Amino acid sequence: MKASRGRLHIRSRPINGVNSRTAAAHAVASLKRGTAEVHADVETTPGRTAELRTPWSADELRTGYCVHFAFEVPSLDTYRDMFADSGIAPVGGPRIRADNVEQIYLTDPDGHIIELLCRLDQPVADQRRAELAASGEGVPGAPDARC
Repeated sequence: MKASRGRLHIRSRPINGVNSRTAAAHAVASLKRGTAEVHADVETTPGRTAELRTPWSADELRTGYCVHFAFEVPSLDTYRDMFADSGIAPVGGPRIRADNVEQIYLTDPDGHIIELLCRLDQPVADQRRAELAASGEGVPGAPDARC
């Protein structure tokens, strides 16, 4: 699997020997960027992931106050365009934190929450805050205790 700047590469592949006690092969989706890698294994019972999913409220999703994993990207613009072109609507954000990090939240098909974040320099963060305030699109900033 190759990683390139600003892109996540997803590939399904069989993995033999899940642990030293099993020799079963199963499918897994792998996400890799740089040295970070996440594997999502196939359910052993269809629908099991949905059964175990935490039912987050709309406000928890909107603000990102829920269990999730995050990927830092160089710019959110490419992803916003890609999601819009694919009909994918974020479930949370955009929000600019006090430390000038912009965040958006999405869900995968199983309902797992994924955060994309981008570090902004001060002038860009100030401009984005103004744009979000004017459009009404932005969600409230995280309280200091949660940053």
